[in-house]
Amino acid sequence: MKAEPFDHEALASLLKTPAGDYASIYLAPGVPGDALLQGPIYVKNAATGIETRLVDRGSRSTEVRDFVAPLRALAEDNPFWKAQGPGLGLFLSERGLHALRLHTAPANNWWLGDRYRVLPLLTGGEAQSAYFLLGVSANEVTFYRGSNDELHRVPVDGLPHNLTETLQLDQKTALVQVMNTPVGATFHGQGAAVDHRKDELREYFRRIDRALHSHLAGASLPLVFAGVDYLFPIFREVCTYPHLIDRCAAGNPERSGMEVLRRRTVEALGPLGRQTFERDLTRYEDAAGARRTTEFLSAVLSDAHRGVVDVLIAAEGGTIWGRFDPTAETMAITNWEDPIGCDLYDLAAFQTLLHGGRVHVVPATEVPHGGTIAALLRYAPPVTV
Repeated sequence: MKAEPFDHEALASLLKTPAGDYASIYLAPGVPGDALLQGPIYVKNAATGIETRLVDRGSRSTEVRDFVAPLRALAEDNPFWKAQGPGLGLFLSERGLHALRLHTAPANNWWLGDRYRVLPLLTGGEAQSAYFLLGVSANEVTFYRGSNDELHRVPVDGLPHNLTETLQLDQKTALVQVMNTPVGATFHGQGAAVDHRKDELREYFRRIDRALHSHLAGASLPLVFAGVDYLFPIFREVCTYPHLIDRCAAGNPERSGMEVLRRRTVEALGPLGRQTFERDLTRYEDAAGARRTTEFLSAVLSDAHRGVVDVLIAAEGGTIWGRFDPTAETMAITNWEDPIGCDLYDLAAFQTLLHGGRVHVVPATEVPHGGTIAALLRYAPPVTV
């Protein structure tokens, strides 16, 4: 078995939960080698706890043993544990066991319910880790799909190979040359010639954009541009992909190894989640007077199940165990021992994501008005008289 990187597609897959039992196990990042020593022990203990809870629910012992068998097998898989990085998410259902590599799982925990527990995946911007990367230089154009810890080159039909071949230029006789330096690149030459070379670059980038347009149709991941600084503003002028981020991974990608390129890209993406949160927070405050916000958990749960929540803001570490009946729209507070209870904050996040909303998990001090949960609604609820 191999743990896969966590990204938007993995999250979307976890939201697809037909009727059944679902176990979520989170292993927080630890010291090097800790996964090999402590991981199997925790997974075995979690398997025992899941067995007990299923039996308490009335499941037959043979069915229970079959359900947790993949967990017990994984606990004995030494090559798997030797290969593990900082953190891990394990997701078990009747369809099998799936493992995701994580960077910010807050604590070791497990949970059994009628869906997966997703809130720990949203802590620390974990879900923002997937992206596209376009590397551009005069001699090469490359396209990648990446995450916090991986970068894979992806072929794109029609993507130009390089500037000279695409525009059939003779760089030795061109009026304007582009001088590459250790810190970037600059134009040199006379004014009209400089404008001419910029026009050539715009045409080069238009051809790149046309190839990407077909490849990225319907995609929503952020696109990062990697190249020397002066190229990015020109590419941004012609790029039609709506999710190009405003910062580039500066430097010549030809001269950067894959690890350096990945690190620069992650650094460029760093402020993206924060910027999105700040925009949503401003939207929240603007909508407060229009009855499009709520800070009561029971109301948030009702709105989330109806698909009305556009943005959910929850405090890190916030947990309230209980039950929620979406038909009657009633909530009851219980505790972790409740065999059919759940983390109600997690339920609100799950339903928000399931209906296409966005979830921010932030320090408690950043939740509006000193609360622990807040929701921005797509529209104001009807007034009852």
